[in-house]
Amino acid sequence: MRRMKRNRKYIYIFILLGSALVFILLVRGTEAAYSYNSYGRRDPFVPLVGVVRGGTAGGALSIFSIDDAVLQGIVTNLDGSLSAIINGEIMKEGQMLGRLKVESVGNNVVKIKINEENFEIKLYEE
Repeated sequence: MRRMKRNRKYIYIFILLGSALVFILLVRGTEAAYSYNSYGRRDPFVPLVGVVRGGTAGGALSIFSIDDAVLQGIVTNLDGSLSAIINGEIMKEGQMLGRLKVESVGNNVVKIKINEENFEIKLYEE
């Protein structure tokens, strides 16, 4: 009788571990490659800061030309002013970092100056 109870215990553990393994394999199998179409806008599922995307490696200090600048987002500060996220750096109007100076920040557009040359970059095309 005692041996039978012990065997049942092992059977239950075996069933539990087996079902956990099956569950893990099913969950991993359902992770299909999903591609979000942002239609020219920023992907809301990608963090604004901390993710290296094309042109953003090295932050704002690595900007030598307009081709190196990537506008990742525009955020509203607690005081109602706007800041731009450029190459992973949150920058306010008038702030300068390396060769880059933020002249003004709008709802969709940021005016910047790189090496004393003026540029306008948009978050998305309207």
